[in-house]
Amino acid sequence: MGTGNTVWGGVYPAPICPMNEDQSIDHPTLERYSAWLASHPGVSGLVVNGNAGEVTLLSDEEALDVVRTTRAAVPRSVRVVTGIVADSTVEAVREALDAVEAARQRPPELGLREQHRGVCVGEHTGQHRAA
Repeated sequence: MGTGNTVWGGVYPAPICPMNEDQSIDHPTLERYSAWLASHPGVSGLVVNGNAGEVTLLSDEEALDVVRTTRAAVPRSVRVVTGIVADSTVEAVREALDAVEAARQRPPELGLREQHRGVCVGEHTGQHRAA
């Protein structure tokens, strides 16, 4: 892609993952926080499950829950990009595919490892691509 590419233009905040006192994800706060961030002019997407989002402390299912909750909270025009933490390429691909599927699902009811790459999920085109 050449210069002037608007596909990845704009601002992509990396929100923290709000937690309850019992260390579970605070989904109502995550939903409100994500919607608030996405409401700001110039925000094109949110980057979840990165270092700021406590991804290394979340289980695989919790990380997917963050994707589900965030995707449900923001307009389809706002991308949700998730970090992938994996020890192998096979595991990274599995996590990326799981994240794409999670972006299509309803949100849940109310040791550091190398971070490989993110995947853009739930785009308005319905497609995904490695970041």
